[in-house]
Amino acid sequence: MNGDRHHLGSLLAEGADRWRHRLVEGCRQAGFPEVTSTTCQVLWPLFEEDGLPISEVGLRAGLAKSSMTTIVRGLEQAGLVRLESDRADHRVKRLWLTPKARELERVLGDGVTRLRHRVTATLGIQGQQQLHQNLARLLDSL
Repeated sequence: MNGDRHHLGSLLAEGADRWRHRLVEGCRQAGFPEVTSTTCQVLWPLFEEDGLPISEVGLRAGLAKSSMTTIVRGLEQAGLVRLESDRADHRVKRLWLTPKARELERVLGDGVTRLRHRVTATLGIQGQQQLHQNLARLLDSL
């Protein structure tokens, strides 16, 4: 493995890095200069289910609780989320997407579609489907 940047782990990591970089770059070009890969990582769970508690967002995003306070503050300052106390338990803080975040969701969705088209153009539809299935199987086994 000495210096072999083409071993499986390196290829998977580099592919994920490039995917995220292209998505972030597309966001910046669309007028969202504040977006980072961490921004996307935190917002994806909210795109799937808005109004989650901060702790649940962190869990789904795979981020430490200790980093969520700083990240959420930045998202709030950027106008992407608003923070509200839970109605049943005021100690719990829930994150809600703003209209600006919903526009960002559309931009990210368009970016993912463009990247999927690139994958399909490179591998063909069957190759793309096979890659997807193999990566899902691999992740399930790791």
